[in-house]
Amino acid sequence: MIRKALIFISFCGPALADAPKVDCDNAMTQTDRNICSYQDYQAADAALYEGGSFQPLITNSCLADLTRQRTDEMRSAYQTY
Repeated sequence: MIRKALIFISFCGPALADAPKVDCDNAMTQTDRNICSYQDYQAADAALYEGGSFQPLITNSCLADLTRQRTDEMRSAYQTY
């Protein structure tokens, strides 16, 4: 899983990092929303406590929780349509 994430970041990370400035308070397109969510993620990730033996555990637990939450949201949206 980490390998897939690293591959994704290596291909998509630079493109997302060079993304144009977007008004995230009024994101209208899916591209704008993607850019804003990536910027939110980067800000939250930078705020994480760096170092210590528990950092990987905390980071991976948060990512797993967020993935489960997003999967549930996507299933609900799909079942609505």
